[in-house]
Amino acid sequence: MARKKTEKTIVNDKIEAALNEINTVEDYISNILHEENFTKLDIINTQSVTLDKAKNNTAFQEINSNCENMEFISVDLNSLSPYKELITEKEFYKIVGFVNNKLSSRSGLYQENLFGHYLDAKENQDSGYIYDVLNKAIVFQNNLNYVKSLMKNKLFMAEWRKDFGKISPAVVFKHDGNLRRINIIRERII
Repeated sequence: MARKKTEKTIVNDKIEAALNEINTVEDYISNILHEENFTKLDIINTQSVTLDKAKNNTAFQEINSNCENMEFISVDLNSLSPYKELITEKEFYKIVGFVNNKLSSRSGLYQENLFGHYLDAKENQDSGYIYDVLNKAIVFQNNLNYVKSLMKNKLFMAEWRKDFGKISPAVVFKHDGNLRRINIIRERII
């Protein structure tokens, strides 16, 4: 029993040491990204690196000496935002049905949720979250176009009406953003 505890503590100590090393490197990288003058950067605090202090100390000294000889270009972090290339805010508002400072009555629950998440992401200024919401809006728009093209198929609509009556496939899709029901009906006619 005592042997298992010592093995566990050894493994836990190694994991903790590795995590400390990873955190130290992440801190160093974030310092590099936010520093304007790279000659001011100090060597990483080697007291927090626990696995092999001598190797790490010499490695970080080599990195620091190499950094002094290099020329770094300061990059604006906002220019790296991935969501700027997807769609504009105006296109997003069109997808969710935001007109005259309110959501359209034809917007479904899924579109309302997308809009809510977009506002939340903008408030938090989280570019990754904004990217995800805009990406989901693009997927939603593509799927909505797919549903509208299926609605022009008479066989599909006849089969749809058997199960759902007069409710439109587009309304069902706008409500939940899921193509499962639509694809089930589509597979029946193929």
